[in-house]
Amino acid sequence: MRVRDGFHEASAVSRTFVAVGRPPRVRIIDPGRRARAAAGGSLSLDGVAFDDAGRPLGGRRLTWRAGRRVLGHGRRVTVGRGLPAGRVRVSLEARDRRGRRSRRTVTVRVAAVRPRFTRLDAPATVARRARRVTLRVASTVPATLRIGRLRRSVDQRTSRVTAPLRGRRRTVRLTVRLSSGRLSTRTAVTIRRR
Repeated sequence: MRVRDGFHEASAVSRTFVAVGRPPRVRIIDPGRRARAAAGGSLSLDGVAFDDAGRPLGGRRLTWRAGRRVLGHGRRVTVGRGLPAGRVRVSLEARDRRGRRSRRTVTVRVAAVRPRFTRLDAPATVARRARRVTLRVASTVPATLRIGRLRRSVDQRTSRVTAPLRGRRRTVRLTVRLSSGRLSTRTAVTIRRR
């Protein structure tokens, strides 16, 4: 290195060093800004990334996420299970061969649709002193299940939800509610004690 101030000059030689390069360059092609989708519908994702030598990255080196949930890997991914209603941040993260990472994010507005039960199974009877009951629940779209004070996230996959049984009545009636955005569905489940 050589430095001059107009009157004086100095030079120095550094030790050997290695340039570490840059993290990958990432670009989301689709969805674009102000993208909209319907909850429960499919969403196509498309993006590209290049390492510091200009080589394209693909496969497992590209990871699509909605929040913390991994949606898939690769340049193109179709989300078939749908996204929850509201603003969802979809990101594409690229990792090069040296482990350097870079990320781009786009916000997708997901319109709410009324959730419906695709599965709601409860036992017909429980023990006389049972304090809990396990239900099997699935919904048409990602939704929040409410039974009294209990809240659980459910989606198209069948989930096991354990709900408290209050009171000592011979017949117990549970009000089960699904909510997605401002839309909801409500139904009642009746269980008899033996």
